[in-house]
Amino acid sequence: MNAKWIIIIVIALAAAWLLFGKSNLNLNFATPDVNGTFSNSSLDENGQPVPNVRQTLGQNSTANLDQRLNASYNSSAGGRGSAPSQNASNFTRYTLPISGDGKCTLGETCKSTDCPCSDGLTCSSNQICIPKSTCGDGINSPGETCCIDSGCPATKYCDLDSQVCKSALPKLSTSFISTMLNTYVATAQSSSLDSASDENLTYLSQFPDTFNDKPVTVVIVSCGTSCTKFLIVNASGQVQGEIQ
Repeated sequence: MNAKWIIIIVIALAAAWLLFGKSNLNLNFATPDVNGTFSNSSLDENGQPVPNVRQTLGQNSTANLDQRLNASYNSSAGGRGSAPSQNASNFTRYTLPISGDGKCTLGETCKSTDCPCSDGLTCSSNQICIPKSTCGDGINSPGETCCIDSGCPATKYCDLDSQVCKSALPKLSTSFISTMLNTYVATAQSSSLDSASDENLTYLSQFPDTFNDKPVTVVIVSCGTSCTKFLIVNASGQVQGEIQ
């Protein structure tokens, strides 16, 4: 083979490389490797290496991409490998309270038969257990109806039976009581009332009360040895009778 043909063959090979070799290099697209990262050995039109995805986006920016690739890989491989871990949400199981089921469930108060207060405690209006109040302990406890502990206004007195404040008559003076007793004895004697005749009544004390739903004053007097009378005095200052 002479030099002429050698030159022609070299020129033909060079032309073929220019036409086909360079374009074939540009057809090598980036593909993920076994680690889920993209590598790229192709060159751009200037013959420079094309950077891979991780080089372009940065290490941190491709973290989610790696997880998606791993999940896709595991799915296509029939479940092999480990999928990206996901933290389960923490939650508290909540059961709807049912009154009367015998279980003191979250949401029930001491008003429910399932959550009674322990000994020495009572359920308040706020539905919480508080110490029991005792009428007469001198403590005006919340919600307690006890006028001995709470007291009454000046114009009222404490009914010991109902523990309710009732209207009271003004306190009788000693001079008024003395006159009232003299009148009472004189009236009794003129009426031939054996219970009051010839008696020397001595004033001891008084307290407010009600008689036939009306305020009265009970005057306690001594009528001799081992003799005590409880006289019922109305608002007019007259003795209505005696408490037997």
